Amino acid sequence: FKGKIINSHGAPLPEYKGGGGLTWRYLNADNRGRVLFHIVNEKIDQGEIIFQRKFRFNINKSILDWINLQNYHEKLAIIKILDMIYKNRIIQLKKQNNLLGSYFPRINSAINGYINFSWKGNEIHRFIGAFSYPYEGAKTFINNHKIYILNSNFIKNKNINKHSFLNGLIFEKKNNYIYWLVNGGYLKIKE
Repeated sequence: FKGKIINSHGAPLPEYKGGGGLTWRYLNADNRGRVLFHIVNEKIDQGEIIFQRKFRFNINKSILDWINLQNYHEKLAIIKILDMIYKNRIIQLKKQNNLLGSYFPRINSAINGYINFSWKGNEIHRFIGAFSYPYEGAKTFINNHKIYILNSNFIKNKNINKHSFLNGLIFEKKNNYIYWLVNGGYLKIKE
């Protein structure tokens, strides 16, 4: 391709420059799927776009489901872009509007995967989902023991937790589940 380097960036640009775009979008419940190829230049993810395909993620699916759907669309798009290059089809270069851009750094589960119980309950639930399998899980401590949480259900209930002091309190253990108070309700977590 005339000596140019092409990057496959699986997130909308210029909004999600940087690494970890899928996890950031999962956290934000931003279900815009994107396969995007751009020319590499001296600035991170700011080169001209040569191809993109849009699709949607199901907001209620797991991060692993999102990864699998992203990979599926990536495979189809890689075949298409390579075919276009091989056949010397004209590829329109589209400049990015970098005034609208934002940069999101890579996420490291070992460092960034700790739950903050001052967040809203639905945010904690989404956070647990974002760090779920294939990652190591969201983390917190119970009696000075680090635990890893791979899934949760958020049950909205404004009457059960009216004071922030209660956030993070385990109020029930029953049938292999832990019930954890959070802002706006509680989390049901499998032990």
